Amino acid sequence: MKTKSNNLYGLDHAILNVTVPPESMWMNMGYWKNTTLFQGACQALLDQVLIMAGLLGQHESSAVTPTSLSSFIKIIDVGFGCGDQSLYLTRKLHRTMKPSENTVALSSIDPSNDGDGAPSLTSDHKIHPLFDSYVGINITPSQVEIAQRRLLASGDESTLPSPSTQKVEVFLADAGNPASWDTKLKEAVYSEFTQNTEQNTQPAMEMQTWLLALDTLYHFKPSRMPLFECAYKDMQASIMAFDLLMSDNASLWDRFRLRLMCLFTGIPYSNFMTKKEYKAMLTLAGYEHSMIEMQDISEHVFSGIANYIRTKEAELGVYGMTLGKFKAAGNAFGWWATTGVVKGLEYVQEPSEENSFSAISHGTSTPRLVATLIADTTHPSKSTIPSQHQAPTSQTLPFPLRHNGSVFGNVDSL
Repeated sequence: MKTKSNNLYGLDHAILNVTVPPESMWMNMGYWKNTTLFQGACQALLDQVLIMAGLLGQHESSAVTPTSLSSFIKIIDVGFGCGDQSLYLTRKLHRTMKPSENTVALSSIDPSNDGDGAPSLTSDHKIHPLFDSYVGINITPSQVEIAQRRLLASGDESTLPSPSTQKVEVFLADAGNPASWDTKLKEAVYSEFTQNTEQNTQPAMEMQTWLLALDTLYHFKPSRMPLFECAYKDMQASIMAFDLLMSDNASLWDRFRLRLMCLFTGIPYSNFMTKKEYKAMLTLAGYEHSMIEMQDISEHVFSGIANYIRTKEAELGVYGMTLGKFKAAGNAFGWWATTGVVKGLEYVQEPSEENSFSAISHGTSTPRLVATLIADTTHPSKSTIPSQHQAPTSQTLPFPLRHNGSVFGNVDSL
């Protein structure tokens, strides 16, 4: 006669030992060249975008601050998830300037640093946050709420890492539909840096505006075009992003499978363009076609995330847990890595001479598309992963909140 096993002596209690909230909530495909850790890979992908934009340098396997950033730098982050990249961009990245010179000194950034990321400096250098202003836009209420809490918990006036971006605003809104933005969000996005000329005799400071979209653009409905047009005409922004393209060699069967994936995930099929179509879209928005360069980064993206998901599923299985829907995504990543049907590409558009940044009296610059990482694919890499850019909801969260001169924005749903 069979005896029932007593689950009290199994491994189900492992769930009671899981740390909540998690230490991190990163979510992107990652850049796996120098790491096998998910959090490190996600941060590395962001670093790669910043490096391509010229906002970070690179020394061996570490990211470092650049050598010539003396501008007021504003970043507009569309699809910031649960705030990990917000914290990284505003709390851990710095540039340094000598008080007597309008130049920036080189300092290292450790991508795995769990501290405040502050570089070691001599007394004649002034530390400055990499970004002077941060505006985050996310369409998922639960993610915005968690990001708000984490930003507030990151420090008050006495404990906030120094230096940190002092103006931080996050909004619950549809980044893909700028026409729907309310007045407060538009003011945050379009406002220009101004200097008090009566009190400041220094030359007018150049303003750079950057649009960051880390693994989000292919979710935008009905297309990316409204945001790109807004970025060029209204924000006067450069663009840095990680995005997906369709392979030029995609077969009819590949396209059919892609359509099915889009049907089940709600991703617009029309967002999966070829390189030629994508460049034409950017050109139509106003950016310069001839300056775009692309580089394949497939080997550092898809195999890494596929291996990580496979390993994590095996580790969880020992304790009776599973990754669930993420397993299917892992299988897709593995297929892309081994067959080459999916190509990870990065493209860069350097400014032409007439479009290069220069300090001008009102503090703005001609926009340029200088850094975008592209995954060239016949399938969406997140077809089974929850998006940071989902359908709008009608909800008002209990914000704004303010502390230490920072604004943790208006999150009224649009």
